[in-house]
Amino acid sequence: MVAQPAQGPYPRGVNAALGERVGFVGECLAVLNFSGSSRSVASIPPSQGLMNVNRRDFSTALLATSLGASALPLTASAQSAAPTEGTQFVKVEPPVPLLAPGKIEVLEFFSYACPHCNAFEPTIEAWVKRLPTDVVFHRVPAPFLMNAENFMRTYYTLETMGQVAAMQRKVFAAVHVDRLHLDKPADIAALAGQNGIDSTKFLDVFNSFSVATSV
Repeated sequence: MVAQPAQGPYPRGVNAALGERVGFVGECLAVLNFSGSSRSVASIPPSQGLMNVNRRDFSTALLATSLGASALPLTASAQSAAPTEGTQFVKVEPPVPLLAPGKIEVLEFFSYACPHCNAFEPTIEAWVKRLPTDVVFHRVPAPFLMNAENFMRTYYTLETMGQVAAMQRKVFAAVHVDRLHLDKPADIAALAGQNGIDSTKFLDVFNSFSVATSV
C-alpha cells in the first residue's frame, strides 16, 4: 500500500513523493523526505538523543543516495502529479523508526556554505509556515563543503537555544552576502551577539556535550 504525502503544493524545486521512504533533491542536494504515516523511515532528525545513530555517518550515506537522485528531472507536471520512483525520487535504505509516528516527516539536509541552500531558504521558510497538521519538518546540517563542523555546531546551537527561526537566514546572509568566513566559534558567537543573542551563552552551548554528540 502506498501512502499519500501531505497536501501540496510543495516548494518549487522539491519533488513531492509517495512511498515508504524516499529521498528528494531540491536546489542544492538538500534532501527532503516525505514518508507515509505508518511507514518505517530512514530519518535522522535534528532533535537531541535520537535512536543512537551517528548523524554524520547517516548524513553521508543519505547524501550519497541523493547524488544519484540529483540527475532525475523535475518538471512542472511532477509537482502536481503522483511522482514515479526512479524518476522523481529514490528510496532511502535502510529504514529506521519515525520520529513522529502518524506524521509525514520532511527532512532538509543543508549547509550554510552552500549557495544553493542559501537561495532555496526563503522558499523553504515560506513553505514551513503553512505546513499541514500531518507534516513535521526538520533541518539537518550536513557534513559537506567548507567549515562543516562549525556550521553543524552553529545549527544545533541555534536549535538548542530556540533561535533557528530568528537566525537561519541571517547566518546564510553573513556567509553569502557579507562574505564572512565564520570559521572560528568566537566569530559565530559575535554574529549571534549582534542579533540579540547572549554570545557567552551561545559559546557555552556551542561547546556543550549535547551539541558535540549531535555533530
